[in-house]
Amino acid sequence: MTGTSAFETSAEGALPPGLLGPLLRISHAGVMVMRPVYTDGTIVDLAWVYLNPAGQQMLGLPECPTSSFLTLYPTAPAAGVFDFYRNALLSGQEQRRTNNYQHDGLNGYYLLAAQRHADLLVVSFTDTNDQPRTAVEEALRRDQAREVLARTTAETQYAELQRIFAQAPLALAVYQGPQHVVVLANEATAAIWGRPLTEVLHRPVFEVLPEAATQDVVDIFNNVLATGQRYVAHEQATRINRHGREDTVYWSLVFEPQRSIDGRVTGIITVGTEITELVRARQQVQGLNQNLTAANWQLQAAHEEALAHNVELELMQERLRQLNTGLEVRVTHRTQEAQAARAEAEQARQRLEQLVMEAPAGICIYGGPELVYELVNPRYQQLLPGRRLLGRPLLEAVPEIAEQPVYALLRKVYATGRTHEANGMLVPLARTADGVPEELYFNFVLQPRRNGQGQVDGVMVFVFEVTEQVQAGRQVLRLNEELQASNAALQQTNERLTRTNRDLDTFVYTASHDLKAPIANIEGLLHALRTQLPPPVLQEADTAQLLHLMDESVARFQTTLGHLTDISRLQQMPAAPVEAVPLAPLVEAVRLDLQPELASAGALLSIDVEACPTVRFSPKSLRSILYNLISNALKYAHPGRPVHVELRCHGAAGEVVLEVHDNGLGLSEQQQGQLFVLFRRLHTHVPGSGVGLYMVKRLVENGGGRVAVESQLGVGSTFRVTLPA
Repeated sequence: MTGTSAFETSAEGALPPGLLGPLLRISHAGVMVMRPVYTDGTIVDLAWVYLNPAGQQMLGLPECPTSSFLTLYPTAPAAGVFDFYRNALLSGQEQRRTNNYQHDGLNGYYLLAAQRHADLLVVSFTDTNDQPRTAVEEALRRDQAREVLARTTAETQYAELQRIFAQAPLALAVYQGPQHVVVLANEATAAIWGRPLTEVLHRPVFEVLPEAATQDVVDIFNNVLATGQRYVAHEQATRINRHGREDTVYWSLVFEPQRSIDGRVTGIITVGTEITELVRARQQVQGLNQNLTAANWQLQAAHEEALAHNVELELMQERLRQLNTGLEVRVTHRTQEAQAARAEAEQARQRLEQLVMEAPAGICIYGGPELVYELVNPRYQQLLPGRRLLGRPLLEAVPEIAEQPVYALLRKVYATGRTHEANGMLVPLARTADGVPEELYFNFVLQPRRNGQGQVDGVMVFVFEVTEQVQAGRQVLRLNEELQASNAALQQTNERLTRTNRDLDTFVYTASHDLKAPIANIEGLLHALRTQLPPPVLQEADTAQLLHLMDESVARFQTTLGHLTDISRLQQMPAAPVEAVPLAPLVEAVRLDLQPELASAGALLSIDVEACPTVRFSPKSLRSILYNLISNALKYAHPGRPVHVELRCHGAAGEVVLEVHDNGLGLSEQQQGQLFVLFRRLHTHVPGSGVGLYMVKRLVENGGGRVAVESQLGVGSTFRVTLPA
């Protein structure tokens, strides 16, 4: 705007014509004229109408800037300047203000005077930078400059840490207070929890994951918060509802106490990774498991502005002189705040560095298109102990990797910016520069690193060596194949034995049946012999003894053939039909059958079967089992004490247990191993065939049950029959 202007001609003739233009051009004070911008009746911005030469020089703007006031000076609302202008427009009164503005490219003390004219705002302003300042003012300006620099540095570091935090493939979370409220978590944590971040943040963790609130997990959180001691969890099992089902999730976690500046524990930082697949693999192959530790950080920057208020430059300087003492205190306070901000940023950086260096996973960062090693933690260096890595390009430090698929993956991640994960990948490497390449297997995550503009400028690598797990898995696979071959051979052997047993059963049945007629003939011949021999011969001692022995032999042979026939029938006959057998009446019938033996032995038979009203079994088979067990107890009674036999029954886990206990001769451990063998007799001083207990075992097993014995020599025995309920 030169010469006369629309603004000049609107002065309603208050000045001589042509005077206002030169006055504005030669004035040392800046003058700006702006028009309010309204939205819904509210002043939301200011549009430029005119800026005189002095103002153009002070602000570095043209005569009529095209951008709005708040576009050029976005910090003006926070500094109170925009409200000052708006009040002048709304009140119509002259307003004055002194402002120290160190934002948006400006750095100075400004004396402002503003008043509304018609629908315009007229502002006169003076930059006091050229005025002499006291030592306190200069110190305040230097301190404010340092504060701005410290704030900018802290904000940059905080933004970088936030970016790394969000992009990290490790699960990172921060919890506050005794309720362990989730105040910070990254996407990796939310993915493992199976919940979006919006449902997780600012809620107690055990409200988010109630199924995970087992006593051991709750105790870990409470102990770390109470004691301030770090806790490292190896293979921590946690129940989590995710993807529509409840899973047992295994973690490697570091619980790190979070402390305030004064050292108080205010929360917990957890860094970890889900190792469910590794744990399940280790459970199959008894391999190694991996742990992860990690970190989180929190930065705060102190921010405060110093304002002064004066009407005239001379009055402002006077007030500043009067406030020297107060300013000195404020300068000291500002300095302390700036130092605290720098210390907080440095502390966060050191904590992040410590957690990365102590992580149980191998971590490195490649920078630039040459993939230069910028960071290598100790666990990564242990993978290649004989090599110098930091500051060297990957192909220079590890040249043999050039032709391997993992190098192509690194280049792809750098080119596409997409994360890549791999499990059990073969990477032949020599651990030392002059070593022999080994077949090494790794699980790893390749994560692109982005700069402030979102461009990929590096690759972050998180790696675990799983060579032992892979080798163990192959060993298990070989063992499984051998086991399958053994099972097939065993199956063939069992089939041959089954056929042999069937043939043997057929032979036994046929032989026992075919031998009955010859034995009957022998018995008839003995009877005929007795009738043919003269009475004097029959009365001779030798003849009588010989005939008696022959009778006993025939009787034993007939008994044995009878047992063989019974056993053969038992082997070949189908399983007897099962029905609900009232137990008490059946036991009473057995007791009546054995009453002569009970009376002869003077035995006491105690019966307690009230807990089992019925038993689902073949009635005939159940009667035979109880008869044989009780008669055996009477047969092998101890001669030195009254005979006492107990029959008990109780239910257990869907089964019925019958017990026959006696105080008889008992059995040694060696005898117990031979107890159910066919024709095996362990006490020869009483008559018997060695068939009864064998038949008991077959009857029980044919009915889907099992029989066992507990015995102590000289004390007694307990036979326990377990049947399906």
